[in-house]
Amino acid sequence: MEDSVIKFLKDCTTDKDFRIRANALEALDQLELKTDKEVLLKCLKDEHNRVIGNACIALYNTYNDEFFSDIYRALCQLGSSDYEAPRLTLVFCVDQTRDERFLPLIRSQFKQHNFDLVRERSLKLLEEWSEDSPAVLYELEEWKRSFQIGLDEEEPLDEFLD
Repeated sequence: MEDSVIKFLKDCTTDKDFRIRANALEALDQLELKTDKEVLLKCLKDEHNRVIGNACIALYNTYNDEFFSDIYRALCQLGSSDYEAPRLTLVFCVDQTRDERFLPLIRSQFKQHNFDLVRERSLKLLEEWSEDSPAVLYELEEWKRSFQIGLDEEEPLDEFLD
């Protein structure tokens, strides 16, 4: 790949438009064998969830174990957001990596009750992923069991006393 294209894409990671920053990171991840880790680490602190998500995926694809704790921390912050979009970005990133070390982050999305779409996407991810992973299958079964227990506890008993 031409150095001028890589330089252009790296420059785009500081653009004022989050879509340009996010797309530049995605392109760098696809085009450059060893994406500049300083660029990626800086983008983990971006204000927009899509940029953070693409930085997490690029860091994971290139430097997985070296920066795993940084990736985990950034994904954890997305998962604790007061908004739905960052949480959906978390689910997307875990889906892209399918790394079982991220299962606690997906588990946290089942416990929240504000964002049904996040819970639905998390469930879909686990259902698809569980076909290839016993650990994920176990996590899915545990979640279903705890969810059922939670539903049972919420049913008022006086409805049955009429």
